[in-house]
Amino acid sequence: MTIPESNIDPNGYDPRGNRLLKEDGSMRDMNDMLNTDGTVKVVIEGDSGDQAEVGTNNALKTETYSGLVGPMKLDASTRAVCFVNYTHCEIHSGSHYLYRSYDSILKAGVKELLIVTPNTTKWSHMTVGFEMLGSTVVAELFEGVSTSDDGTPALVQNRNRNSNNTNTVLIYEDPTVTGGAVAGNLIQSGIFGAGRGSAGGSARDNEEVVLQQNTKYLIRFTEQNLTATSVNYVMDWYEHTDKSIAPHTESSSSSSSSSGSSSSSSSSSP
Repeated sequence: MTIPESNIDPNGYDPRGNRLLKEDGSMRDMNDMLNTDGTVKVVIEGDSGDQAEVGTNNALKTETYSGLVGPMKLDASTRAVCFVNYTHCEIHSGSHYLYRSYDSILKAGVKELLIVTPNTTKWSHMTVGFEMLGSTVVAELFEGVSTSDDGTPALVQNRNRNSNNTNTVLIYEDPTVTGGAVAGNLIQSGIFGAGRGSAGGSARDNEEVVLQQNTKYLIRFTEQNLTATSVNYVMDWYEHTDKSIAPHTESSSSSSSSSGSSSSSSSSSP
C-alpha cells in the first residue's frame, strides 16, 4: 500500500502518527520494519522524541527526563507489561508521605489540623481521609488561614521506609487560628458520621488536591452538639517539583555533572 506524499507531514509522519520517512528523506518500506530474524521492530517515542531501547536481556528500556534508564518488565506467565501507577512510583522514589492518627471530640467540641506548605515549586499532591465513630461532625477545609501558634508538630512518615528523604509539607495538631477560617476561604466541607459514611477512600484521581505553595490550610471537625465522639484521620501526599514551571531541571543538572568526573546525586522528586 502506498501513502500519498500529500498525506505525509514535513517531519515524515502520516495522519496516524506513523513515521514513514527515513532520516535521509526516502520512504520506509517493509524491510525497514523487520529485524534480521523476521520479527517486527517496535519504536516507542516520548513527547520529547527520545526513543526507548531494548537491552541485552531483551527487556524494554525506558529513559526518563532525569536520565535514569531501566528495563520495563514482562510478566513471565502472560507476557503482560508490569507497571505501577505514578503515585506508587513516588513511594519508590521516597517522595510520598503519610500522617495517620485519631482523637476524641467532646460534645459540641472542635478538632483542628494545620497543613503548612513551603514557598517552593515542590508542590504537595494530597488526599485527606477521615471517619467518625458515632455522632455527627461537620468537616471543613480552609485555605489561607493565619495562626499565632501552629500547634503541635505531627510525626510524618515517609512511605518508603528505606528512604532518608524528609517532607517539606508540615502537619500540626491543634493550632491557634487568628484569621482566615471564613466562608470566603472555605474550599471543601461536608457533614459526616452516623449513617453518613466517611470521607476519602475513593479513587485518588477524584480526591487529590494540589496544594498552593506558601499557604496554611486548616482542617476543622465540629461535633454537632449530639454526643462526644472520636475521629480517625489520614493525610497522604507526594511532593513533586512542577515541570511546567521548571522543565527538565534535574536532567540538565545531571547531564552537566556527569560530563566531568563521576558523581552521584539523589532527589526526592522522580
